[in-house]
Amino acid sequence: MHEPRAEIILVNAKPWRAQPVGLAPCDIVVGGGKILRIGHGLTADRAMAREVQIVDCYGCTVLPGFVDAHLHFHAFVDSLLSVDLRPEAGIRSIPHIQAAVRSKAAIMPPGQWVKGRGYDEFLLAERRHPTRWDLDAAAPEHPVRLTHRSLHARVMNSAALKLAGIGAGTPDPPAGLIERDLDGEPTGVLYEMGKELANRVPRWDAEMFESGVRQAARELAACGITEFVDASATNDRFQRQRFAAYRDKGLLPQRMTIMLGAAALQELGRRDSSPGDSDLPPVWGIKLVLDRTTGEIQPDAEALAATIREAHRMGWPVAVHAVELETVDAALTAFEAVLPAGQRNGPGHRIEHASICPPHLARRMATLGIKVATQPAFIYHSGDRYLAFVPPEQQPHLYPLATWLHHGVQVEGSSDCPVIYPSVLQGIYAAIARQSREGRLVGPEQRVSLEAAIAMYTRRTLAPGVPADLVLVSEDLTRVSAESLRDTEVRLTMIAGKIVWTGR
Repeated sequence: MHEPRAEIILVNAKPWRAQPVGLAPCDIVVGGGKILRIGHGLTADRAMAREVQIVDCYGCTVLPGFVDAHLHFHAFVDSLLSVDLRPEAGIRSIPHIQAAVRSKAAIMPPGQWVKGRGYDEFLLAERRHPTRWDLDAAAPEHPVRLTHRSLHARVMNSAALKLAGIGAGTPDPPAGLIERDLDGEPTGVLYEMGKELANRVPRWDAEMFESGVRQAARELAACGITEFVDASATNDRFQRQRFAAYRDKGLLPQRMTIMLGAAALQELGRRDSSPGDSDLPPVWGIKLVLDRTTGEIQPDAEALAATIREAHRMGWPVAVHAVELETVDAALTAFEAVLPAGQRNGPGHRIEHASICPPHLARRMATLGIKVATQPAFIYHSGDRYLAFVPPEQQPHLYPLATWLHHGVQVEGSSDCPVIYPSVLQGIYAAIARQSREGRLVGPEQRVSLEAAIAMYTRRTLAPGVPADLVLVSEDLTRVSAESLRDTEVRLTMIAGKIVWTGR
């Protein structure tokens, strides 16, 4: 069998940890969607180099494609189409929010929905959420819905609340909370009600949304992301079909795996006997959410263990969303009730986030073989909030990367996008520097090495025969400092041997 024809040669490249190339720049030959050769002087082979695209890497590092192990793609698309209310966009007060909403409403017919995303009340001058009355003043003739950067809170104005059927007599949903004033009137702030609102707020029209899909894919590629896991508990077969349509239309080149909600278990059947759907993106497993918005952890211990047990019996991994110490403990307790000793974690179960995790919980994770999908870049984006509100005795255990690695827990890096922008390089920087946006140290004892940080975001090595999912960055990472890493950029992203993004 003949070797595929060379199509692209990256010259003067520093392949990350490729052996036995060493430290000197070399060539990486790509063809047929795979890496064909890595070595020195390969362009001297005239037969190989004929009609081949040559890309000069100028001595910079080439890495395996980055993997974001936990993001929410459709929410990311929605955020790109919505009014940008992120602090990075200069939104630092409620008048700023009102001005942005007013500006958008001014170019839309009365009655059309105005959607905004990404505000952060901690970084607003008022240190509070906007209310329905704040939004009424900005857009009295339009229903308005704003989504907090965490995706766990939303704000609606009076017109939107009326259309959504939310008033003084509306009861709180089982796992959500309608904030009310002293007279019992909703303030417009809604917690953990995304599922209830999904069918009450009109979707974007198909053409508009597909333009957002294309933009989201481009943004992921600009971050060097060649593969992601969509970790949305609301995913179902319909969502898988939507992802397949994006792929088939050429809108979304990234490799993807999809988590589904627990309701999909019976339809999926046993993992080892299911014929699968070859035309649909593969299923990662089942996503469950542990939440204590109402004061009690939901679902309760018995229901959580029952769902994990059923998924485990059918061979599917379970990812449990658990943020606080109490919910991480509850998730581990449920796994302990299900996983037989000596046969821990068969399918590859995970805990998502595990934002506060002291050593005794890390040891339990290691014993169970539970992985963690976490977000190192939260240290940069939210570190100042953590230092202000997380109890001092818990702060050393915030996103404890070093503790997890010390105990042998497998850590997978992610962004939780659109909670934050999906910059992998920013996540790597945060993992090794542990500095907040204001430059304050957050748990510096949890710093990890550059090698360990990169390993959290990559799954393959660079070697002949592996898929050519590659990222070229703007520096030689063997020589870069932690501070200069913050300014390192992605210059080229390749998926299956095709260049899908190039920077300056």
